[in-house]
Amino acid sequence: MVIGNTPTRHRPGSSGEAMPSVELRIVDEAGAIVSAPGTTGRLEVRMPSVCAGYRAAGDEPGAPPQRPADRFRPGGWFATGDEYLRDADGFYHHRGRTGDMLRVSGIWISPAEIEDALAGVASIAESAAVLGESDIGLAEIVLYVVPAASADATAAIAAARERLSQVLPAYKRPRRFEAVADLPRTATGKVQRHKLRELLRREPH
Repeated sequence: MVIGNTPTRHRPGSSGEAMPSVELRIVDEAGAIVSAPGTTGRLEVRMPSVCAGYRAAGDEPGAPPQRPADRFRPGGWFATGDEYLRDADGFYHHRGRTGDMLRVSGIWISPAEIEDALAGVASIAESAAVLGESDIGLAEIVLYVVPAASADATAAIAAARERLSQVLPAYKRPRRFEAVADLPRTATGKVQRHKLRELLRREPH
């Protein structure tokens, strides 16, 4: 375990704090350390038990493990591939996988920030934000909404628009909303965002 909440130090909604013998840091795209609380960046970890490297199916037996530079950073740091922010009290909050981040007008936006904002809305069971393309070829955020059992698609989308207009700045709000019966997931329960992006390519604007 790298990050965790404990009985004496915990914050609901966070992953927690660094565990004993674990060092954590958040860096930006260029690898510079992000020190300002509340700023999302890429989580890197340094600890005694980081793996020696990766092996692929075609590797020769006995060959040294692969250590790709985008994962194994100088100084013993390992890039997790997760986006995190650290709040002012030192608790870490997961914002999504690096490959799931949304870049709109040159600004990185976490899909988790959009989805978390809808938590507790009675007419919405769950949601997932992905990057789509407008009719004129510009990047735009598309939000897939699963209506709650007691709500229809129109009500769920209207509720999502209203909540997001209240809590998010305009540049973080989805431009397009789609209602679906459920979200595609892996066997472990993770949302398969690539399938939602494939669905976008098949749907008319």
